[in-house]
Amino acid sequence: MNNQHALLQTALDFALRNPHSDFYRRKFGASWEQYFGKPIEDIPFLVRKEIDDAPIFERTFVPREMVRFIRSTSGSSGKHVIGFPMLEEGLYQEFLRSIGYTHTPGQLSRYFEPYFTQMNIRSMLLFSAGAFVHEARVRDMEGRQCIAGEFSQPKLTAQLGTEAAVDAIVGNPSGLVDFAPHMRAAGGHTGVRLIISVGERPTALQFETLETSFPNAKIALQYGLTESQGYVGYTCPEKLSVDPKALHLAEGTLFMELIDPDTEAVLPLQPGTEGEVVITTHEPQGFPLIRYRTGDFARIREESCSCTGSPLLFECMGRLELDRVRVPKGMLTIAAIEHAIFGFGGVREFEAKWNTDGGLPRLEISLYMEHRYAAEHVMADELASRIRIAPTVTYKTIVDEGRALPLSVTILPPEQWVGWKKKKRLR
Repeated sequence: MNNQHALLQTALDFALRNPHSDFYRRKFGASWEQYFGKPIEDIPFLVRKEIDDAPIFERTFVPREMVRFIRSTSGSSGKHVIGFPMLEEGLYQEFLRSIGYTHTPGQLSRYFEPYFTQMNIRSMLLFSAGAFVHEARVRDMEGRQCIAGEFSQPKLTAQLGTEAAVDAIVGNPSGLVDFAPHMRAAGGHTGVRLIISVGERPTALQFETLETSFPNAKIALQYGLTESQGYVGYTCPEKLSVDPKALHLAEGTLFMELIDPDTEAVLPLQPGTEGEVVITTHEPQGFPLIRYRTGDFARIREESCSCTGSPLLFECMGRLELDRVRVPKGMLTIAAIEHAIFGFGGVREFEAKWNTDGGLPRLEISLYMEHRYAAEHVMADELASRIRIAPTVTYKTIVDEGRALPLSVTILPPEQWVGWKKKKRLR
């Protein structure tokens, strides 16, 4: 985050004086020029609803003839998908030159390059993912074979990947988990040495499934979102084998803040700080973000790093109001539910819903299990005692105190898995 003030002014200049869109001029009002020169804390936040409410070409900051495709979000947030204007790589570089912006070619591909180089990766299977918006920069890496995969055609893609002896697979965590059995069936899973999970943070169960499905692979995380049109954080290459959740900040295209989601106060980026991620993109693009509240929760790690990435390391903790919700006497998190479920064998995935429809709320859990070996009410009682809301508070505690209804568990055997949707989480 060196020279943050100058980068902020670059971002504001592009967003506010842009001839192709007055999105931010309308957002900031008639006195929009007052924000030049001010510290970032004085600039209003941007939230998802403001983007939702603006038609696509009212938030297109490049000439319309340069827009080649619309990149949509994956919908993993539980909200409807939303499109963003995207340029082909060559046009993107041309546009940056036309406005006098100095850009380093392959700026984002460098976050992948250390993995590929140190592991001698030569053949990659790439799936299109909501946050994976710079495939072209990876494809252009000399000497590497890149194969485009389709999650909608998993069997054929797995056969192709196996025949090509791919070393690495890149895609979003949900898609990768669903694809893994097909790669195993095709016999190519043992040859995969690197998995790059892009976009949202994989759950603990998803991470465990990928480790089991690809026993010879290291797993790297690339945390990002379509709105940013790039990555926010990436696994430190030096920690890839031992601590893949330790992420460097992708300083080349954006800078990050952490805020208290309730008070909106800016929090110091120091060890142990936890807060909602706010990002500002300082590289001009189809739709620039100025203090965008991502809804994601992150924690600054205690340790720093001296490798080629940013010294700051952080960990993505999940999504507010999706991975964690405030409940009586504390915070209910997906991590706590996952931890409680780990003791039951045969669970492939689960859905959790904090149901607040009328009367007392209730936690409702659906378990996708290989075998129906326990009655739902027995598992519900056991899970209620295991799921921790605070160090000395379990879900059973708030039920006994009359603050919530008893936990509800539904077991879904394999014959009911057709058309299932993961990651509903705590909606």
